[in-house]
Amino acid sequence: MPLEERQKAVAFRLIMILLPFLFFAVVEGVLRVASYGGDLSLFRETVVNGKSYYTINPDVTKRYFRSIQVRAMTSNELFEKEKSPNTYRIFCLGESSTLGYPYMFNGSFPSMLKDRLETLWPEKNFEVINLGITAVNSYTVADFTNELVEYKPDVLLVYTGHNEFYGALGVGSTEGLGKSRWVIKTYLALGNWRTFRLVRDAVNSLRDKLSSGKDQSREATVMEGMVKNREIAIGSDEYVAAVRGFRGNLEDIANVASQHNVKVVFGTLVSNLSGLGPFVSTFSPGIDQSKRTEWESLFKNGGEAVQKQHFDDAEHFLLTALGVDSLPAKGHFVLGRVYEKTGRIALAAKEYKLARDQDALRFRAPSEFNEIIRESGSRHNVPIAEAEKLISEKSENGIIGNEFVLEHVHLNVNGYFLLAKAFYEAIVESGIIAPKAQWHWDRDRTDAEYRAQACVTPLDSVSASIRLYVLMNSWPFREAGISVQQFDARTWLEKLAKSYLTRDLSWEQSHVKAAEHYESEGKPQLAAEEYRALAKATPFNVSPLLRLGQLLLNSGNDQGAEAAFEKSLRIGESYYAHQGIGFVRLRRNEFDAAVDHFREAMKYTNGIALPALLETQQLLAVALAGKGNLAEAEAIAQSIVAAHPEVAEARNLLERIRHQMNTSIGKRP
Repeated sequence: MPLEERQKAVAFRLIMILLPFLFFAVVEGVLRVASYGGDLSLFRETVVNGKSYYTINPDVTKRYFRSIQVRAMTSNELFEKEKSPNTYRIFCLGESSTLGYPYMFNGSFPSMLKDRLETLWPEKNFEVINLGITAVNSYTVADFTNELVEYKPDVLLVYTGHNEFYGALGVGSTEGLGKSRWVIKTYLALGNWRTFRLVRDAVNSLRDKLSSGKDQSREATVMEGMVKNREIAIGSDEYVAAVRGFRGNLEDIANVASQHNVKVVFGTLVSNLSGLGPFVSTFSPGIDQSKRTEWESLFKNGGEAVQKQHFDDAEHFLLTALGVDSLPAKGHFVLGRVYEKTGRIALAAKEYKLARDQDALRFRAPSEFNEIIRESGSRHNVPIAEAEKLISEKSENGIIGNEFVLEHVHLNVNGYFLLAKAFYEAIVESGIIAPKAQWHWDRDRTDAEYRAQACVTPLDSVSASIRLYVLMNSWPFREAGISVQQFDARTWLEKLAKSYLTRDLSWEQSHVKAAEHYESEGKPQLAAEEYRALAKATPFNVSPLLRLGQLLLNSGNDQGAEAAFEKSLRIGESYYAHQGIGFVRLRRNEFDAAVDHFREAMKYTNGIALPALLETQQLLAVALAGKGNLAEAEAIAQSIVAAHPEVAEARNLLERIRHQMNTSIGKRP
């Protein structure tokens, strides 16, 4: 073949090889220009008070939920786009327990951890950013970690594992992709390509048309909607795959962080042992029907003996049943109850853990997961926040139950407080921020004082109770589910909480309404709690601090009012803050400071009502008179009277100033 023809043949083959890639590039380019699939980046940029910040992008959850309508909840916290030298940045990663469900906001462990850090390091600016998301697992945490290292974190706090089986991409989840960790990681990597999303969406659309069309969008049945396999026996292929995936993801998190010189802390997992029986008990594969019938009969006899408090008989029946088959989780749970009632606590704890570990409906991480967490920490020199150990020590008989856990895994406020303390202790002992001896221990407070700082208000507690009521009256706790709309709200607080949960009001609006209600009832302390909660959860918003300051001022708490106004000024200048501080200083006869603040207030009068402006001018005149500037005070009062002769207070003030002038210089001729 002549050279020219060979060259043409080579060129033709090269074009044929490149053509699919060119086609892909064109399609990808068009989809990107059209913004197909939306923005799934981890963070979005926002501007507050003229400064740029990042906040979590709520649409990032669409990376992990392909087929069912899940309202995955995220926080709305901000952190600086340009990290300042004095800032210490902590990202908290995990699932709904990290988010603080069912309280959220100030009820989360990251919020309570920040209280301790700010107290002991007043010179640092702590950014403790809550990246917890409901219904995800360690695949999401590992995926986030790959991106987070670019945002200059100082430390990552990881509390994950309870959703490993049924969370997005879990082996037993409707959002799963099978047992291969490699396939799942490849899927997440391909998700960055719009062309892949187009193909995925087309496949999902076709599948939906071929399916029964069962509605899985109701908030009350999200747990049910996420579960594909309700029975995953310990040691099964699916169980082993989940364990392998969890271990691999923790390894990836530790490795990526180490490569970028970012510190990591892993937290051990806490779940209800004594207060919640197993969801699903299964028999071993080799147990035939006759043995199963025998087992159930023995178990029934054991349960009846427990009810009669014949604990010796109960122990006999239950041990005999477990001798027939040791797998059914409910047998271990009731036996644990027998041992606890008879004071054999170590045996009780062992049986409760077996009941949890052998529960086939895997909404609680098994014991093996905490072993993996500790092993991974040891292997990679990652500190461990021993939350399980700490909460066990604080629990009755050393067994975690309803004292700190609301249902299966979500903690109450005291439980989240201890979870925060566990992470705090790990940070201190590991010297992550600084060696232990360098911490400002003279500023430390008691646990009771830190707990009081949490700012979880009655509204938050009632909202959490309604969420919990809906959860506990839905699957897997009950077969028939209910929604928030079906909750019978009776008190004003329940009605307000329901309006928030049904999204008729935002969290901020509901707390303002609660505060206003308390004010109208003459309960300023409860109103102040609501404003403090708002100020803590929305640290870039001056409004709750200004409202708090005015409330405290009206209540006679000058010191508290001044502190609130001063804190608001660190966020942004305002008329009301300077006016409030000026009033406090005037009541203390600190006339120079009062004059300065009243003058500053008059620089921010846009949108301020005339009566308020006239009041500030009068107060300025009083402060000037107090410091001896009688002529200037007279001029201000006279100008008010000239422009507004109907203002009796101004006329009276002018007369008092002139009287003072006459007294100080003698009677005018």
